Amino acid sequence: LRLEVCMNPTHASIFFLDIVGFTTLTETTPLHVLVPSLAEFFEWLSDIIVCNYGTIDKYIGDCVMAIWNAPHRVPDHEYHA
Repeated sequence: LRLEVCMNPTHASIFFLDIVGFTTLTETTPLHVLVPSLAEFFEWLSDIIVCNYGTIDKYIGDCVMAIWNAPHRVPDHEYHA
């Protein structure tokens, strides 16, 4: 099996969102309240990203990273981001 990696330089729009005060929130909010609220927020945000042609790269704790124009081409990616 032979694999080749092809890289093409491109411009991309990258989005990071981190919830301000999340650490304090986790210390003061019961898990049975926090977890469903966080799941609902991430679902809402993920829908917005995908509906605007973004690719969700990862969730990191309370952070979301998304990319436009990579790996799929998105004309006017700056606008959609």
